[in-house]
Amino acid sequence: MIDPRLAKIKEEYVNSAAYHEAGHTVIAAAQGLWLRARGIHVDSEGSGISYYAHRMPGDLSNLAKDQDERERTILALHAGRIAQVRVFPECSDENWAADADVISELLDEMFGADLRVRSAAAETLRQQCQELVGRHWASIDSLGTELISKPWTEQPLIEINENWSHGRTRLERWMPGSEVVQILSSFGIVAELREV
Repeated sequence: MIDPRLAKIKEEYVNSAAYHEAGHTVIAAAQGLWLRARGIHVDSEGSGISYYAHRMPGDLSNLAKDQDERERTILALHAGRIAQVRVFPECSDENWAADADVISELLDEMFGADLRVRSAAAETLRQQCQELVGRHWASIDSLGTELISKPWTEQPLIEINENWSHGRTRLERWMPGSEVVQILSSFGIVAELREV
């Protein structure tokens, strides 16, 4: 028999993953990053994915637009963890590790070996994201709540192949990008949607 307290904690953790993905999506859209039609997903084990435009590490170009893309991506990545902890302070760092790694790599590209400047910039961006999440909390809460209300369904093959569930489950709750855009528009956030 499963301990009811443990079952409740798992349910809260899985639900908090919806807020994690909502945080990424809202802060990305609020900064003008486009969203993908594949929307947002969470699985029955607490993993998830948000489909939006973001900068991946590896392109070492350092023009002003490159730095701007890195900063906006870092803010969107931080927003997931900040939103999740806001609704479930006890959540594990497990789902945050991949986001933290990307943030670290982007900061390395921006600041190289200057650890003092890098550390100060990292803290400034984290604080800026705290403010953004606070300012957009109503839209994050609405998106997270709506995602939690979705029924459990089998992941389609494209999501299984993406492997964001790490092979642990094929059950997901998801919301298409068109529905995400509609919810965000009710909060005055105009999001561009792309099929890619």
